[in-house]
Amino acid sequence: STENNFGELPPAKLSGYVYEDVGNDGVRNAEPAIAGVTITLTGTDDLGAAVTATTTTNAVGYYEFTGLRPGSYQVVETQPAAYVDGQDTAGSTGGVVSNDQITTIPLAAGQHSQDNNFGELPKAAINGFVYCDDNDDGIKQSGETGLGGVTVTLTGTDDLGQSVTLTTTTAANGSYSFTGLRPGTYAVTESTQPADKLDGKDTAGDTPGSTSTNEVISNIVLTPGLVSNDNNF
Repeated sequence: STENNFGELPPAKLSGYVYEDVGNDGVRNAEPAIAGVTITLTGTDDLGAAVTATTTTNAVGYYEFTGLRPGSYQVVETQPAAYVDGQDTAGSTGGVVSNDQITTIPLAAGQHSQDNNFGELPKAAINGFVYCDDNDDGIKQSGETGLGGVTVTLTGTDDLGQSVTLTTTTAANGSYSFTGLRPGTYAVTESTQPADKLDGKDTAGDTPGSTSTNEVISNIVLTPGLVSNDNNF
């Protein structure tokens, strides 16, 4: 009695990275890693069994799931709180990309699906002051008083083509800030003129290309992680 054989399958593997996509291009270059991000794998193997596993990225942003049977899988990223969502990229065996997930990843016996990557963007911000410009030179000096309770409105379009409108009021020292912003082009407007003050000079901040007109600072172009400072009224 011959050929009483036992077939075995080499295990498959699925891996990738979570990283700061500084170039916002969906391509992982020599860019900072993001550690401690939760990645969840689900799928169905060749025996029809449901598969679920969870891991976290290591110090170099790498994650992997090993010992997998052939099948069709997906990986889902839990969005890290310190970042805004960037571009995700299917790996070496293909897959379908949507927000924070890569689905329909095919795995054959012994195959390694690599570079199923999740790009994230460091948050950008815009800040400045509303203040009493005692010498009317458009420059906030240390002795000039900030004006609290003034409404400032941010408008613009982010890198996804979405319109953005946010409103805040200045703190007691006259400062305001808009944080957690995506890359894009923005403007800030002093929406309410302080009742006991006359209109003074407005000053665009430290972002190249930004311009000021009456009560509006516009063309503030934010790249990932950029902070535009001293957009002052």
